[in-house]
Amino acid sequence: LFLLTFFLFEFSHLSPGPGAVVTISALSIVGSIIIGLVAGLIALWGQAALTAAVIQTHAGSVHIGTAFKKGWSLLLPMLVISLLTGFIALGGFALFIIPGIYLMVALSFSVYVLFVENKRGLAAIQTSYTYLKDHWWAVFGRLLVLFIILMIPSILLGNIFDADTNAADIVNFIFSKSN
Repeated sequence: LFLLTFFLFEFSHLSPGPGAVVTISALSIVGSIIIGLVAGLIALWGQAALTAAVIQTHAGSVHIGTAFKKGWSLLLPMLVISLLTGFIALGGFALFIIPGIYLMVALSFSVYVLFVENKRGLAAIQTSYTYLKDHWWAVFGRLLVLFIILMIPSILLGNIFDADTNAADIVNFIFSKSN
């Protein structure tokens, strides 16, 4: 996918005339959109398969093929639930920040309800809300700790390799520290 996008963008300036540039550039944009959608679908399928595999570990053994089949069968309901929870949380953020954070945490288990209890759409969202209603602070605290743990390396690496860094700078940095 990366190579296809690279070639679409890299050779878009090579054309015999002005009309061809527009055509190739349009092709680059359309190709990039298609590649992005396919990559997003594959990533979502991988996330669904991983969720199915984790749930399988609770039952005993994990079979990768079964996890991918289960993930594929629940891909559309997972997408619907993810979009619904995202829009609901976005509505909470539009009211002010606090309602958005509350809803984001309260609805965070909707996808897992889909996989474990096979509830779809609003039923999964309502079940997640019900489960977390009395345990909201405990879940919020755990998610906050996880967020901090994941952000520290990201911030440190972001400071080392800022936006102006390229691959050569990274290689030079690694080898200059090893000598």
